[in-house]
Amino acid sequence: MSLLVLLGLLAIAAYGVYEQGGRDAAGDIIQSREARKALEKKVKALGQDKLELRERVAILERATQVERQAYSHVDRTLKELQDQILDLKEELAFYRGIVTARGKTQALDIQSFKVQQDGDEGQYRYKLVLTRVMKNDKVVKGSVILTVAGEQEGSFKELSLGELSAKGEDDLKLQFRYFQRLEGLLTLPEGFVPHRVLLQVTTKGKKRARLEKAYNWPSRLG
Repeated sequence: MSLLVLLGLLAIAAYGVYEQGGRDAAGDIIQSREARKALEKKVKALGQDKLELRERVAILERATQVERQAYSHVDRTLKELQDQILDLKEELAFYRGIVTARGKTQALDIQSFKVQQDGDEGQYRYKLVLTRVMKNDKVVKGSVILTVAGEQEGSFKELSLGELSAKGEDDLKLQFRYFQRLEGLLTLPEGFVPHRVLLQVTTKGKKRARLEKAYNWPSRLG
């Protein structure tokens, strides 16, 4: 075989290898592009799924918030109903007490006295109910002196209503036929420890009456 023929065969073989390599490279490029497109589709799909999940989470959070608000509203309504029931029970007990008092001979009486914490520390609300048992319907007039006894800095101390009330009133005015309710706020000074509440009820007129009672300060109120 001549040298020219051999060189020609080698050239043909080299060209074939070059063409095959080019086709392989082109195939690899196409596959890479297809793979990249597939990945881009997956990324886009994952992005869409992420967006949908965020929307679902937002919907669930709003639903949870609405549910919490609904529960809070139900709790408030239930508490209000319970308070109303308690008020009605106290009202019923109050009128029962008045009816029962009809059998007593005492003309003037303290039906009830309560102290409850109200708002800030050191502030308390008192509620006083006075009743009168008489055959006539004349108006009773008079006053109530309220004093809180306790200790401050280790010493015994009595504070008048004027010292404890923002209104500065020294006594409570009475004017009723059968019963009267009195209530107000007491603000205890810092460091004062209450022990008892003293009530002095005095009526005016020809047949004056005087009534004194002491009530222990509720221990749970401090």
